[in-house]
Amino acid sequence: MMLQAGRERFTFALIVLAFVGLLFGAWKVMVVQSDFLQTEGDKRQIRHISLPAARGAILDRRGNVLAMSTPMLSVAVDAKFLSDKPDYQTSLASALKLPIEVVNEKIRANAEKHFIYLKRGLSPEEAKLVERLLLDGVHLVPEFKRYYPSGEIMAHLVGFTNIDDQGIEGIELSYNDWLKGIPGVRKVIRDNLGRVIETVDEIRPAHEGRSLRLSIDRDLQFFAYRALKKAMIEHQAKAAELVLLDVHTGEVLAMVSQPGFNPNDRSLVTANQTRNRVVTDVFEPGSTIKPIVMAGALELGKIKPDEVIDTGKGKYLSNDKVVRDHHGYGQLDLAGILRKSSNIGMVKIVETMSKEEVWRFLHFTGLGQETGIVFPGELTGRLRDPFEWYPVNKTTAAYGYGYNLSLLQLARAYAVLANDGKVVPMSLMALDAPPKSASVFKPEVSRLLLRMMEEVTSTAGTGRKAAIPGYRVAGKTGTTRKANKGYDSDKYRALFVGIAPATAPRFVMAVTVEEPTRGQYYGGDVAAPIFREVMEQTLRLMAVPPDDVSQ
Repeated sequence: MMLQAGRERFTFALIVLAFVGLLFGAWKVMVVQSDFLQTEGDKRQIRHISLPAARGAILDRRGNVLAMSTPMLSVAVDAKFLSDKPDYQTSLASALKLPIEVVNEKIRANAEKHFIYLKRGLSPEEAKLVERLLLDGVHLVPEFKRYYPSGEIMAHLVGFTNIDDQGIEGIELSYNDWLKGIPGVRKVIRDNLGRVIETVDEIRPAHEGRSLRLSIDRDLQFFAYRALKKAMIEHQAKAAELVLLDVHTGEVLAMVSQPGFNPNDRSLVTANQTRNRVVTDVFEPGSTIKPIVMAGALELGKIKPDEVIDTGKGKYLSNDKVVRDHHGYGQLDLAGILRKSSNIGMVKIVETMSKEEVWRFLHFTGLGQETGIVFPGELTGRLRDPFEWYPVNKTTAAYGYGYNLSLLQLARAYAVLANDGKVVPMSLMALDAPPKSASVFKPEVSRLLLRMMEEVTSTAGTGRKAAIPGYRVAGKTGTTRKANKGYDSDKYRALFVGIAPATAPRFVMAVTVEEPTRGQYYGGDVAAPIFREVMEQTLRLMAVPPDDVSQ
């Protein structure tokens, strides 16, 4: 009996000790190790997920949307979980319209990862199919995708973003920090398959990026795009560019390059197509620079407004360079030199100037300098310092060879003449007030040049196809050979730069067509008609009253 009682006491003691051990263990877990275990549990269940933020909208000067962010869904998977589930992979491939081999390979290559994107930017139908599958380890992730309502019309200017919504071309790139949003952060609890089962806290809400209002007018951009597209087909050209400026503010109202591309579908787009040639390509301006050089000579008093120059029979030797005109024009006044585009007349004018003086006015009107816009890939061109010039460089400078510029720089140089001789920085942003200006020419010199340039668009001038009924137009044509280890004998660039209305200038437009191969290739035949079509629409849309009702 005593033995029996001893065994019972011993058993009871063991039970008590076990219970005490359990209590101690519970106390240790709940008190001593509580923080550690909580942290370890959180590591396995609580996650901080990023909340996508939309980029700011890009607007034209009137508030029309040029770029916007639209919500979309992407599909992400737990590759480690799905690596040994071929039936899951087959179902996903079918829903996403992907080859099963592509899905297999992507999951196999990332078999140790718990999160990979399988496909970005799903269509609504694809998203519904994936959602209906109810597969563990498969998640629909909210994101934003950039959409460009104007498509090809604004493509070179606005640019585009990559799959991660970061700007990589155009305005999207140069103003990426301004446009991009600030992602939010949310604390959630996930199960062992990575599914969100509860939101714990929203640590930081997502903030949309800031909007940007450009100086561009969507309607004017469309007119320019349509005219260039038509000219490309008509002349079977390699490329074409156009830029339209507000004379007084320096705002860019339209900027178009061809060939174009669709920023909403870049599957077949090449890097060459995305180049905004208005600012990234440079060329020798040829005869279009003659008004600037002539204005410089007038500003210095090297020639008089009523000067008459003997251009002879069409051939002239200057600094060992034979200079030619298309015909022997004989005696020409200054307006006649521009109207006939006489190289000899311009060379004789430049002979009255030093090379430093010629360089000064090219430089002060913007050649070799930044234009003031902020745009990726912009080139400033090349205008060598005058101490590097040989005597022949001064000769060729008279008619636009030996240095190069962009089409935007050429337009800005003409804007100086149109703005009473004052230069202003160019802007791609809509401005509330005109920027500060600096004087290059006296107002009377600029106005004299405008009157002479009107003769270029008269019936006797090389730019007569730029004339607009009811308006007085000042401008200059140019036809240059393209340089390629020398000058190609059969590759030309047709140019026209014009100002309207000439009596009270509002707009400057520069147009170039590269390598036209069908029909004519002269600036007056190829580029001038484009100017007329677009400027006529511009004057009408902007409600600019006619300044010469007699036409």
